[in-house]
Amino acid sequence: MIMYNKLKEEDKINLRDVWGDLGHKQPYALWAYRMCVKPSWVEEGKDYGLLPTSSGNKEYWVTVEQARDLGMMATTDVGAVLRAHYISSERALISNGVTLPQSTILENLQAIKEAKPKLYLVKN
Repeated sequence: MIMYNKLKEEDKINLRDVWGDLGHKQPYALWAYRMCVKPSWVEEGKDYGLLPTSSGNKEYWVTVEQARDLGMMATTDVGAVLRAHYISSERALISNGVTLPQSTILENLQAIKEAKPKLYLVKN
């Protein structure tokens, strides 16, 4: 289990650990390809990259931000908890008088990210 709230934005996380924390049933290699390698909005070298291995298997790193994105997109119970967390964080910001930008959803997510909510992923 990764303690995501202890990480700095520039830290890199092993993608296999993220996959495990999110509780995906899909094989890791297929999931990693579908979620990081294939999408055009995910940039190699910026959002993810290859880790050196001696096994010949492809292992990837992802940024903290990319791990959050993957968590919010996850169609697992953990993904649902993460989405609820970010929604409640947004509500808390608004109730505390923080004015969130209204023009795009991306700006709202950026404001939530800047507030640095604590995020814990718990395995059942």
